[in-house]
Amino acid sequence: MSTKYFKINLPQFDGIDVDDWVFRLEEYFDVAKNPLEQRIKVARFHMIGPAYAWYKWMIHNDYTQDWKIFADALYKRFGSNLYTNPQEALKELKQEGTVKEYQTQFEALSTRVTGLTEQWLINFFVAGLNDYLKCQLRLAKPPTYHEAVALAFLHEQNYTALQQSLKQSSIVSSFLTRPSTFRTPAAQPASNPINRITNSHSTFSNKTRDSSSVSTPPTLVTSPPKTKPPYKRFTAAELRE
Repeated sequence: MSTKYFKINLPQFDGIDVDDWVFRLEEYFDVAKNPLEQRIKVARFHMIGPAYAWYKWMIHNDYTQDWKIFADALYKRFGSNLYTNPQEALKELKQEGTVKEYQTQFEALSTRVTGLTEQWLINFFVAGLNDYLKCQLRLAKPPTYHEAVALAFLHEQNYTALQQSLKQSSIVSSFLTRPSTFRTPAAQPASNPINRITNSHSTFSNKTRDSSSVSTPPTLVTSPPKTKPPYKRFTAAELRE
């Protein structure tokens, strides 16, 4: 297959995540059928920054004749775990978050380990799960790695749903068993009928005494109404006299 029939955009490499970049290169070389002597030339066009500076150093020191030697030098120069045994790291990997996060870490490490059978992959994967999921998968004994991952997701969902159900049940139970804050008013003692009669008589006597002690207001003296003085109407003859 010739590369002129399709286009593949290779990512640029600046020295970060060398494992992923070399893996992409290998995939590209396999599809494009690039011979070994051309692979370094293809790779250099996708190197930038510190990676390209390192490539120039390799050119000056004549370390670029063989692709496998070049790729191994890439791992040693930009790999973050130069002295770490990938198989040992895979064995010690433990789940700290969700199954999805653990699966991503597990598969990233397992790509650096060669020669492992699928059963060993299953064993390593199950051994790194949390205690609950580990117990469930050991009982299920999944025959393939993909079934082990699927079962881990399924039991994680069931466990999460169970925890939520128990939490809601505890909230309802605590609400129902909460002591009531309503207080019944204290009963008033029954009054004695004799006391009521005595008190009523005393109240009536006090009212009578009070009404008798009220003085009658004095009578106001009013002056007699003023009368108009009598007068005589004179006739015209009397007025002339």
